[in-house]
Amino acid sequence: MRKVKFLVASLLFCAMSYVGYTTYEKMSMTEAEKLMQANVEALTRSEGEAEGGKSLCFNSYTKADNNQILRCVSCDYVDGIGNGKTGYCKW
Repeated sequence: MRKVKFLVASLLFCAMSYVGYTTYEKMSMTEAEKLMQANVEALTRSEGEAEGGKSLCFNSYTKADNNQILRCVSCDYVDGIGNGKTGYCKW
């Protein structure tokens, strides 16, 4: 009887795990949600790095779709992760 209960509990756990994983994989963010997330990330990044009208920028960067940084050359946001060399964009 104990083995049967353990087997049933194991099967239920596996089934719930599978359903949870497939549901998670099917979920996607709408374009509005992606835009709001990007705006919040940009606002919080600027607040943390701003010093009297200056914001931290990067001279070199690696392309990355999930992160935005300020590029020093043009002081505009690009998709990427900054690499070591930094400067400031004045606003």
